[in-house]
Amino acid sequence: MAGCQAEFKQLPETALNMYQQAWNAQTNDYEACIAAHYLARLQPTAQARLDWNRAALERALSANDERVNSFLPSLHLSLSGAYAELGQTDAAGIHEKLASNAAEQVSGPYGEMLRQGLAARKPKSF
Repeated sequence: MAGCQAEFKQLPETALNMYQQAWNAQTNDYEACIAAHYLARLQPTAQARLDWNRAALERALSANDERVNSFLPSLHLSLSGAYAELGQTDAAGIHEKLASNAAEQVSGPYGEMLRQGLAARKPKSF
C-alpha cells in the first residue's frame, strides 16, 4: 500500500524502492505476482516492463490462490501494452484477448467494471 501511495503522490523513486522491498520480502507466488506487476509499472523501458510482467504472470499462474483470478486481466493488458510498444503485435493481440477472456471469469461489481473498461477501450488492430 505504501508503494501505491508514493506512486499516486508522484514519488516514483520512493514507490519503486517500496515495490522492490515487497519483491525481496515475498514469501509465495501470490505476493511475488503482485510485487512484480507493480515493479513493472515503473520500469523505464518497454522491455523491462515486459520482463517484470512476464514474471508476474508466471508467478500468478504458479500460485495456488484464487485471488489471482481477478488480477489476470490487468496482467494480460500490461503484457499486451509492453508487447505492442516493442512492435510484437501478434503477442500483443494474444494478451489483449486473454485479458478479455480473463475478465469474463471475474464476478461481481469488479468483474463488471473490468468488462466495461475493456469494452470501452479503443479496438486494437494487432
